Amino acid sequence: MSQTSARRPRVLVLFGGRSGEHPISAVTAGGVLRAIDRTRYDVLAVGITRDGRWVLADDDPDRWAITDGRLPEVTNGSVRVLLPQAAGERAVQALRGSVAEAMGDVDVVFPLLIRSSRHAFSPRIVTVEYEQLCYLNFKCRISEVTWKPSP
Repeated sequence: MSQTSARRPRVLVLFGGRSGEHPISAVTAGGVLRAIDRTRYDVLAVGITRDGRWVLADDDPDRWAITDGRLPEVTNGSVRVLLPQAAGERAVQALRGSVAEAMGDVDVVFPLLIRSSRHAFSPRIVTVEYEQLCYLNFKCRISEVTWKPSP
């Protein structure tokens, strides 16, 4: 008799961006990546480069640490990330060249984007619809998660 275990909730940690605070966002992501319980949560690290590309990022917290006085930065990777394209979808895809590969559903988006000024670009709206929000010890039913920085 086989027993199917439940899938671990997947947390997408989103960081970087075009802001002057890009490296601080990356350092903060390193702290979150270090703290999250990998036995309970599947983690997907997605970085936004300074020119706005969304890329699959290294999920090793040490990659996002300040080393020898140098701040970390999200660089153009070979794998771009495609977010869900329609309301109600939760599947994230990896774009390798011109081929999109399914990476599975995301349950939670943890945005660590910092806006340094009114004129600095950062995603103005990150909207993902989910049936359930599960992060750390919190569980609640929601229909939409929306992040909007103040104007």
